[in-house]
Amino acid sequence: MKLKLYNTLTRREEVFEPLRPGLVRLYTCGLTVYDQMHLGHARTYCFWDLLRRVLRSFGWEVFSVINYTDIDDKIIARANERGIPFRQLTEQYIAEFLRDCDELHIHRYTVYCRATDHIPWMIQMIERLIEKGHAYVVEGGDVYFSVRSFQGYGKLSGHRVEDLLEGARVEPDPRKRDPADFALWKAKKPGEPSWESPWGEGRPGWHIECSAMAYGYLGDQIDIHGGAVDNKFPHHENEIAQAEACCAGQFVRFWMHPEHLIVEGQKMSKSLGNFITVREALAQWDYELIRWAFAQVHYRQVMDWSAGVIDSYRSSYERVVGLHRRLEEVALEGLGEEDLGQVLLPVEEGLEEEMDEEVREVGRKGWRSFLAALAEDINTPQAMASLFDYVSAVNAREAQWTEQPKVALYFYRRLSELLYLIGIERARLDLHPKLVLQFASVGRTSLARTEKPPEVWVLRKLLQLREEARAKKDFATADKIRDLIQMTGARIEDTPRGPRLVVPELGED
Repeated sequence: MKLKLYNTLTRREEVFEPLRPGLVRLYTCGLTVYDQMHLGHARTYCFWDLLRRVLRSFGWEVFSVINYTDIDDKIIARANERGIPFRQLTEQYIAEFLRDCDELHIHRYTVYCRATDHIPWMIQMIERLIEKGHAYVVEGGDVYFSVRSFQGYGKLSGHRVEDLLEGARVEPDPRKRDPADFALWKAKKPGEPSWESPWGEGRPGWHIECSAMAYGYLGDQIDIHGGAVDNKFPHHENEIAQAEACCAGQFVRFWMHPEHLIVEGQKMSKSLGNFITVREALAQWDYELIRWAFAQVHYRQVMDWSAGVIDSYRSSYERVVGLHRRLEEVALEGLGEEDLGQVLLPVEEGLEEEMDEEVREVGRKGWRSFLAALAEDINTPQAMASLFDYVSAVNAREAQWTEQPKVALYFYRRLSELLYLIGIERARLDLHPKLVLQFASVGRTSLARTEKPPEVWVLRKLLQLREEARAKKDFATADKIRDLIQMTGARIEDTPRGPRLVVPELGED
């Protein structure tokens, strides 16, 4: 099976293969951290999470980088309004962004990079652009990129320089050589934070940060880069111009751009009263239903969000999750410890081989058709149709799996895999309290087997189970779960305000 993705650069679907065998290098444009994450952001980052899951299902490792724009005009203005340092503001919203992503079960990226931590990289790139004649310094210390010096400008978005001038989509500055040129470095203004540079104190322009950090972390050519569709122009167009003018060669192989989310037919806006933060959405809907809803619409189509539409998805969601829970119950009630231990192994290792051909084919067909749909440019609506086919096939064999709990376990494992790919993973059997308590003391859980740290939500679940055991004064069990958490590299700190989870490289959760 080949994975095909729509490449914004070539305007067609293409077969994807990583440039380095076995390793996908991916860069996602992150938030400008001056406010809370909203549902439009959530749709974008849930898509990138789904894509990374699909890439891993094809057997590739994914080295993923996401940035925080932690200095710009909006950040400076918001910090000044509140009378606080800009770093205090950005740290607050970075922490809230991570918490919202964890609540949505968006897996953590390999690298999170703040723009202000990488200014020397940006200065180095700007210096090289000046040396090559693609950038110039103006009176006062600003530095501009010369758009007309790069012949390929417009190849991503289709915009011509002349179109930009006619539409006045440029920042006016009489010091520019050409009105379409854009800022690489902005000279310091009164009351603004600044950094030293060869051109005087100032701060980087928006576009240069991603070019510099993408090259710094991922090398000369990236497999996949993208962000929401509004990043395509001017941000990504300018990224290409800077990067390829500086370093030569193709900057990115595949560009991808998920479409907008609107609310009841209108763009989200605080003035219209239809602005929905992730925090507000999670207070109204479970994360599973939110991600279920996102999967109903192809990522390259605009999604219209409304309470009525989302609630209309609830019955189909409950049908699938209801079956998942029923299969789990049958397996838990009917199987012993050794049989249940198979949830810790890949489904193909032993469990599938024990099934008769008819049962095995139901599971394999469900997986193949689901993945085949996702392999066609992450076609989640088609994948959902195949998911319902699988559910129908399993329901048609209810008499068989209720009498044979191991068949229920097999169907459960396959359904878990399908739900996992679209981000629904809370009901995983290997985190059922019964199994955690059975296996914690002997290190047989999947957490102890993996070479990578588990997702934060998994650790939270274990912490919850530990606290429940402590409340029952079952301290032996609580200690076993604590030891299991520590086996992952994380740790628990008991404080007067309650337990605090500390995750390696992420600090307090």
